[in-house]
Amino acid sequence: MLFRPLRKSTPTNAEASYLFKAERVGVLLDDLEWEGKILSAFPKAINILNTNGLVISLVSRIGSMSSMSILVPSLFYNKEWPGDPEKLRGRKVFYSRGTIAAADLFVNLNGAIPWSGAVTADLKGFSINNIEAFKEVLVKRGKPGGLLGLLKENEENIFTGRCTRILEHLIIRKTEEDSFLLQGLGALIGLGPGLTPSGDDFLTGIILGEEILSRTNSKYGAMHSLHIDKEEVAEALQKTNPPGRTLLWQALKGHFPAYLLKLAVGVTYTNKRERIENIALEAVRHGETSGTDSAVGFYWFICRTDYLKSS
Repeated sequence: MLFRPLRKSTPTNAEASYLFKAERVGVLLDDLEWEGKILSAFPKAINILNTNGLVISLVSRIGSMSSMSILVPSLFYNKEWPGDPEKLRGRKVFYSRGTIAAADLFVNLNGAIPWSGAVTADLKGFSINNIEAFKEVLVKRGKPGGLLGLLKENEENIFTGRCTRILEHLIIRKTEEDSFLLQGLGALIGLGPGLTPSGDDFLTGIILGEEILSRTNSKYGAMHSLHIDKEEVAEALQKTNPPGRTLLWQALKGHFPAYLLKLAVGVTYTNKRERIENIALEAVRHGETSGTDSAVGFYWFICRTDYLKSS
């Protein structure tokens, strides 16, 4: 049973409490007791700011999952609960023994299926045709306002200008293992608008690009030798807001949001142009500019390795 009302034991309190059953739970959620507060609430998502500065999200659909999210469709779609998610903003939240408590809401995580967001499949690898079809969708259908101007003329803004200057001053250092370390990306953190700043989304796309190329099973996959200085990125996480920090913290551990993972794996798996276009279009529609900015970062990194030159 996904939902049931619980009557409080105090006779004078007629208000009902409601228990909801989680269906999926992110694998990076700390199982210890913790406290927090509701940072933001929307009709289909509630974001909780933990005391460690990271955000835990209660979401309505699996396409919104991350390794720091909890899938609870019944919380958002069950009409028996009289509450308004948006009125929960600022309320204290407690977690103990597998249950989250916020005001009159309780979410039980016990028995929920773990959700990872990690790239686990053996991938076929990109081709020039794949990545060009992907770029065409970004240019034609990507959302303006963030970093789309890095690919599309007449979409430049103050943020694309600053991002361009950062990218122009990146340092590539050769390592003892004969690979190359890309340094300076930490300057992107916190840049731009959005619930997650555009620079954070862009950098997450870059990290995903590196992860995908490191896992492809084609003969070209092992040839890429450009890597991100992840220690530098980790040290700069405090420069951004909690949602952006949480997004990047997960990415550095190899875990990505569902929509972005679907984009990267989907574009890698298929050679059908129509399928690639549909996957890319679904990604760029995510959020205000988050999907577009992440996709632009993903494309940017792929094109700066020796990978496509070899394919």
